[in-house]
Amino acid sequence: MKATTRAEFTHHHLNSAKLFIDSANDIEQSHSPDIITDKLKGDYISYNSSAVIASIAAFEANINEKFTDFSMHYSPDRIDLKDTHIAKYALDLTVPNGDIFSKIKNQPVPALTKYKMLAILRNGDDFVNDPSDIVFILRMRNRLIHFTPRWLDTKRPKKNLEKTYNGSFRNNFSLSPYYCGDIMFFPYKCLSTECSKWCFQVINDFIKKYNSLVLT
Repeated sequence: MKATTRAEFTHHHLNSAKLFIDSANDIEQSHSPDIITDKLKGDYISYNSSAVIASIAAFEANINEKFTDFSMHYSPDRIDLKDTHIAKYALDLTVPNGDIFSKIKNQPVPALTKYKMLAILRNGDDFVNDPSDIVFILRMRNRLIHFTPRWLDTKRPKKNLEKTYNGSFRNNFSLSPYYCGDIMFFPYKCLSTECSKWCFQVINDFIKKYNSLVLT
C-alpha cells in the first residue's frame, strides 16, 4: 500500500514572521528616532509588514492543511447540510448539497469560516466565538496586500484601523517610534515591532489552541 504525503508550510510562514520581527527589532534597538536614516526606516516598515503578512499566511495554511487531512477520512455523505450550524457556513460556500470539500478547493472561502466549519464538523461547536484580534490582524494584512494609496489630507473613514486600535488594542502594542505627528496611522504609525510581535503571538497562540482543542 502506497503511503500518501502532503506539503506542510504553516511552520515556515511562522518562522518567516519571526525572522522579520527579529530584523525589525534589531533596527529599533540600535537606532533611535533622531539618528535613523530614511533607508532604515523603510527597511523597518518592510520587515514589520512582512511579519504581519507571514503570520496570516500561517493562519490560512494551517486550516487548509487540517481541512485536507480531515477530508481524507470523512465521507461527504455524512455531512448533513440541513443542520443549522453547518448550513450557516455551507451558505458561504454556495453549496446547496453535495461535497463540501471539493467546493472548498474551488472557492475562496474565508479562513475564519473554514476554522468554524471544521470545528463544527468534528466537534459540533464552532469554537471561534469572537476573534476580534484576528479580525483586526486580517484587516491589516488585507490593507497591505490590496494596498490603496490615500492622500494625507483626505477625510478619514468613520470605521478605520486607528479607531479600532484606540478602542480595543492600544494596550496590546505600542506604535512605531519612527513615525509620529500628522502622518497616516496605517501603514506608518501602526507597523511597529511591538505590532508585528503581537500579531505573531496572537496567530501562533490561536493555531496551537485550535489544533489542541479541536483536532485531538
